[in-house]
Amino acid sequence: MARKRSVIDTVRALAEGGAVVLSEHALVESMGDDGLFPDDVVHVLANAARCIAQDDSSVKFKVFGPIVSGIELVVVVNVRADHLFVITCHLPP
Repeated sequence: MARKRSVIDTVRALAEGGAVVLSEHALVESMGDDGLFPDDVVHVLANAARCIAQDDSSVKFKVFGPIVSGIELVVVVNVRADHLFVITCHLPP
């Protein structure tokens, strides 16, 4: 029997495969405010250090990881079967 993949493994695999969709809010507002690029967000997701569930749906997660420069970023995503939908991103408080 195959072991079910963990959420963090799913996030990493989908990001590494390029299956990342950015919301308009994330692309225009969140990333623009912090001077981030789509590649920064994908790098965080592909190199996720930890994931925290944001609700009881088992779909929405806060993902923590580094951008290429090493600065930690928080990315809020909905994890779908075939892609990650990025809701927003921000530098940690």
